[in-house]
Amino acid sequence: MASSPYRNDRCSEGRPQISSFRDSIRIVLCAALLLSSGPATTQESPLEIVPSSADKVVRIVRTATPPTIDGTLNDPVWQDAPYIDDMHQFRPADHVEPTQKTTVYLLYDDDNFYVAGRMWDTEPDEILARSLAQGQDMRWDDAFNIIIDPFNNNRTGYQFQVNANGVRTDAVFETATRINRDWEGIWHAASSIDSEGWATEMAIPFKTLNFDPNNPDWGFTIERSIQRNQEEIAWVSFNRQVNPGATGTISGFTGLQQGRGLDIVPTVVASGSRDFETEVADTSMEPSVDIFYNFTPSLTGVLTLNTDFSATEVDDRQINLTRFNLFFPEKRDFFLQDVDIFSFGGLRRNGIPFFSRRIGLSRRGQPVDLDVGAKVTGRAGRWNVGLLGVALDEFQDVHSSNVFVGRVAANVLEESSVGLIVNGGAPRSNLDN
Repeated sequence: MASSPYRNDRCSEGRPQISSFRDSIRIVLCAALLLSSGPATTQESPLEIVPSSADKVVRIVRTATPPTIDGTLNDPVWQDAPYIDDMHQFRPADHVEPTQKTTVYLLYDDDNFYVAGRMWDTEPDEILARSLAQGQDMRWDDAFNIIIDPFNNNRTGYQFQVNANGVRTDAVFETATRINRDWEGIWHAASSIDSEGWATEMAIPFKTLNFDPNNPDWGFTIERSIQRNQEEIAWVSFNRQVNPGATGTISGFTGLQQGRGLDIVPTVVASGSRDFETEVADTSMEPSVDIFYNFTPSLTGVLTLNTDFSATEVDDRQINLTRFNLFFPEKRDFFLQDVDIFSFGGLRRNGIPFFSRRIGLSRRGQPVDLDVGAKVTGRAGRWNVGLLGVALDEFQDVHSSNVFVGRVAANVLEESSVGLIVNGGAPRSNLDN
C-alpha cells in the first residue's frame, strides 16, 4: 500500500493565519527591499575555519581568456593557473599518501568559476565509468567531486561531481552534513580518458550560486574516488568525511557579479481530446511563467504564475508496510530554491513545522493548481531569511486558500544557529490556521 507523503492536513499547528495572499506578497516584497539595501552596511567577519583546514589556502587568479570546456586541459591558460596537488587518502586509510596523483587547477573570469582536474592513473584501462546519464548515481564510478562554500561559513555549500564520461551530478548542502540531491544547477563539464589517466574541466556560472560579493574567500575542497582500490582522496577532510564543515580556502575573488540576475521561464501546456462518436473536439492551453530575480548576489526572489508542475520528476514508487506516513523529497524548482533556509534544527521527519510537499497536493495526492507564488530567500551577515507565500486554487470540497511561511535564523558560535518559523494557512482543508 503506497502511503501519502503528508503527515497531517495542516502546515503547522497553532500558527497565526495570514489574512490574505495580498498581505503575504506585501510582506515578501517589503522584506526583499529591506534586505537588499541593508546588508551592505553590516558585514560579518567570517567564522574561524576548523583547525584541520587552517593551513589549506590557494590564491585564485582571474583570466582574460576563458578555457574551452572539452575535458582535455590543452588550453595554454591552464599552464599558468594556480593548482592544488597536496591530496591525501581518507579511505580506506586516513591521511596517508594516495596511490595515484591528482592535480587540480583553478581560474575565474567575469562569468564563471573554472576547475580542471588531472587524475593521473598508472592503470588507465582500469578506470571505471559506468554512469552515462546526467544526474545518475556515481557511487561505483571513478569520480571527481568539488564542494564550494561561497559564504565560507562551514555550514552550507554546493557539490559538483563528474565522472570520466563527463556525466554530471550536483547537490546543495542544507547543513554541513545534510545534502539535498534534488537541486539542479546550470553548469558545464567535459571529461576524457588517455594513456596517463583521465581529465575533466568544469565551468560553473556565478549566477548559479548565491554568494557575498564582498567576501574574497570561499570554502573549498576536492574529492576523488578510485573504485578498483575502494580509495577516496581529498584535499581537506575531517573524520573521514568531506563536506562544508571542513574545507580549505580559495582566496582572491574580486569584482564578482551575477549580471542582471533575471531569469524568465515561460511554459505552455497544450492538451486536446476528441469524442469520435459525437465528433466533438476539445482543446485547451495553459500558460505559466516562473521569474527568478537576484536582488543582491545573496538575496533571491522567485515569482510563479499559474504554475504547472507536470514536468517535475515523478516520485519513486514505495511500498509502506508500517503505520507511519512516507515522506517524499521535494523536486519542484520553486520550492527547491534555497531549500536549506527553511530547514528547522536537525529534525528530519517527526515534528517538522513545515513540509513543502503538503502544498499543491490534495489529501489523496491529486495535484492542486498554484495560482500565484512568491518567495524571497537569502543571507545578510549572520542572518538567514526566507519568506514564502502561495495562493492555491479551489479543489473539490477545499476552498481556495493562501499559505504563508516565514523563517529567520541567526548563526551563532561555530556550528549552531537560533531562529524561528511562522506558518499560516491550511493547504489541504478549509480550517483556519
